[in-house]
Amino acid sequence: MGLKPTRARVTLGPRTFEGNAGLPVAHALTRSVRDCAVLLDCTAGPVLGDAYVAPRIERPFGASVGEPPGRLKIGFHTKPHHHVAIDPECIRAVEEAAKLCEELGHMVEPYQPNIDGMLFQEINLVLWSADNLLSLSPAVDVQRDLSDHPDLEWITSQIAERAKRFSALDLAQARQKMHQLSKAVAMPFAVYDLILSPVVRERPWKLGVYESGFRTAEEYFSRVYDYSPFCWPYNLSGQPAISVPFHWTAEDLPIGVMFASRYGDEATLIRVASQIELARPWAGRKPRVVEPRSTDM
Repeated sequence: MGLKPTRARVTLGPRTFEGNAGLPVAHALTRSVRDCAVLLDCTAGPVLGDAYVAPRIERPFGASVGEPPGRLKIGFHTKPHHHVAIDPECIRAVEEAAKLCEELGHMVEPYQPNIDGMLFQEINLVLWSADNLLSLSPAVDVQRDLSDHPDLEWITSQIAERAKRFSALDLAQARQKMHQLSKAVAMPFAVYDLILSPVVRERPWKLGVYESGFRTAEEYFSRVYDYSPFCWPYNLSGQPAISVPFHWTAEDLPIGVMFASRYGDEATLIRVASQIELARPWAGRKPRVVEPRSTDM
C-alpha cells in the first residue's frame, strides 16, 4: 500500500525546499497500515525555511490505526478527468470497495468531479520540464544542446531541451493555473469526507513498458498521465491520498483503489485503510511466479 502525504507533511529539506512548484512529496510503500502510519510519525515535520508547512497534527498518526473512523460520506467515481479507457478490473475494484464501505456503515454515493484534465497536462509539461532543467544545472552546462549528452538518459535530455522553449511568462502562468485548478480539486471535500477512485487505469505493466517506445517529451508525459489519470489532482492540490490493495487479477496481481481526503487529514485515510485492511487483509497475498518461456528470454 502507499500513502501520499499532505504537501510539506514530510520536509524535502534541508537542501530542497520546494521542488516542481510543490508537487513532489516523500513517503514509502509499506505492507501494512501500521507501518505506513508509524513511518509517517517518524518522518513528519518541517525544517526552517520550508516553502510550505502542513497543518499541525494533534496526535500521532499511529494512534489512528484501528481507530473507528465514524460514519463518513464517501463519493466514488471510475471515470477519469480526460478521455482514456479504464480497465474493467480497475472499475470492478472501486465498485467492490464502495460496496464494502457501505457495509462498514459509511454513506457512499456516485460522484463525478468536474476537473479539466487536459489543462493539467498542459501545466505539468511546463512545470516538470522547467524543474528537470533546473535539477541538471549543477552538473551540466544547460546552455548547450543536451539532446546527445553522454551522461543523460534520452528522456531526461528531451525534457530538458523542451524546457528551453518555455518563457518566464509560461512558467508563471502554469503556476497560476495550477492554483486555480487546485481549488476545483478541493471543492468536493466541502461535501465529502473522502473521494474513492481507481489508482491507475489498468493492471500492472510488465517491466520496461513504462520507459520505452516514446519519441518526444510530450509522448512520455502523455504515457505517464494516461496511466495514472486519477492521481494527479491530489499532486496538484497537495491533498493526501492512499492506495490500498483491494482486488486481484487471475495472476494474483494487485489492483488498488485510492481514497483522497481534505488537506492535512491523513488520519482519516489511515483509519479507513485500517478498517479495510481488517475486513480484506492483503499482506499475505503474493503474485503467482510464472516461469518464462524460452521465447521470452
